[in-house]
This record gives sequence, C-alpha cells and structure tokens, in this order.
Amino acid sequence: MLIFQYFDYLFILFLERGRKPDKKVEIILKTMKKFIIILPLMLITVCGYSQFEHKMSVNLSFGGFKTFGYATGEDEYTPLQMPHYRPGIKVDAGLQYNINRRFSAMIYSGIMYSWSWKYVDDDDNDWLFYELQDPVTEEVLEDGYNELKFFNISAGIITKMYISPGKKWNPYIFAGINFNHTKAYYADNWWYDSKVLGLLSPDDTEPYSPFLEYNNGIGFIPGVGIEYSPGDKYSFIITSGYSLILLKEENFEDPLLTEHFNAVFLQAGIRFNFLKSKNL
Repeated sequence: MLIFQYFDYLFILFLERGRKPDKKVEIILKTMKKFIIILPLMLITVCGYSQFEHKMSVNLSFGGFKTFGYATGEDEYTPLQMPHYRPGIKVDAGLQYNINRRFSAMIYSGIMYSWSWKYVDDDDNDWLFYELQDPVTEEVLEDGYNELKFFNISAGIITKMYISPGKKWNPYIFAGINFNHTKAYYADNWWYDSKVLGLLSPDDTEPYSPFLEYNNGIGFIPGVGIEYSPGDKYSFIITSGYSLILLKEENFEDPLLTEHFNAVFLQAGIRFNFLKSKNL
C-alpha cells in the first residue's frame, strides 16, 4: 500500500506548487498506478503458461534523446532548465527474462548525457552569454559563455508485451519504472573571468549556480519498439518512448522554476539470446 500512497503524494505535491498538474504527467501517473496493481496478476497468469520454456537475453542499445516542456517559469520570463538541453545520447544495457513468447521482463541500467544548453529569449539575448566591461571606460574586457551539461544514470525494470510472437518482425509495447540520479554541471565562467580581471566584490567568494544541480527520484518510461530476428541467437531492436523523471522542489534554487524532466528518445540495439532449453 505504500507505493499507492506515494502516487497520491505526487498529485498533492503538484497542487502544493500552485500549478495545475501537467496533463501528460497526470495520465502517466494514473496509468502506472493501475499497471502496478495488475502486474502481479498478469505475471501469475502468464507464468502458468510458461512451464515449457524459459530464455534469457542481454540487451544493448544506443541512441539519442531530446527534452521538452514549458519554456519559462511561472514569471513567464525566466527560462526553465530541462526543456532547453540540446539533443543528447542515451545508452542502456539490460538482462531480459522471457516469461513466454508474448511477455518479458527486463532489469536494466542506463545513462543520458547532454553536453550543452541553449536558450535565446524574444529580445535575442542568450542566457549563457556574458560580457565584462571596464567599470570606468565601459570598454569590453572579456566575453564568453557559461556552460551547462546534463547527466543522468538510472536503474529499473521494464515489462514488454510482444504483438507478433514467433515472427521475424515482432513489434512490442513496454512500460517501466526506474530510479534516477540526475546531475547538472554548471560552469560559471563569468565568475572566473571576473576574478582574473579583479572585478569581483569582496563578498563574492565562489561561483554561483542558479540551476538544479542534483536530484534522486523515480521515473517512468512507456514506449513502443520492434524486433527483427534473423535467427535464434540474436535480434535487432528499434525502440522509441517517453521518459519522465520526477524532480524534487527542494533541489531547485528558485521555487518559481520547479519542473520535472520530460524527454522523448529513439534507440537502436541488439539482443543476444542465451540459456535456451528448447524453442519457444
């Protein structure tokens, strides 16, 4: 019952922030709550038909992701952090247990990495660009860009339902839940250049980051995929889906800029089969 209380807490958390819950987030949370309720019954049912065969496989996949979401915070001016990361890479590895021809479960771990962030407002101002001027002559002494990178490592479980078991081309749908450790690396180059030029005030003793820097939270990943199996030993995989990571309000510097991580992803990979006793 604790897991159900956690989902209810998430809805309360959205309301306490004073913003109406995002429609996609609300649908996914409700769907995942129902999924967790019926999962044990589904596994008991399918295991009753899997007495004749079990097969394990190793899954490796590589691809990319792109974040999306509201462009600005509640002040409708300051940009939110997550939607403006540039496309990054997504790499996953997992161990899949095929319950029978139609149902599988996989434990996996993966990373997502984006090496840059970009936001230019309606006045053509780049939010990471800075310019340092001489306080007397106003001569430009230095200019450049601050840097913001994104890194996430996750581990979780995914369940799959295959549509055309036994066929060479076998589409499937999947849904999963995971735990995420998220970090954002911000380089305050403005501060370092100002220090070299002697422009810092005496009380400005260290760089400052206005962004979320770390978070540990639950995530959800529904999606679709297709496998092509030229033989029994391996299959080629193409997967596409949606990634939601719940971010904690206390990890944000500004409560008006709280948000969650939303991204779409596309990956290609390969599945190696082993520990096979007989054909499914």
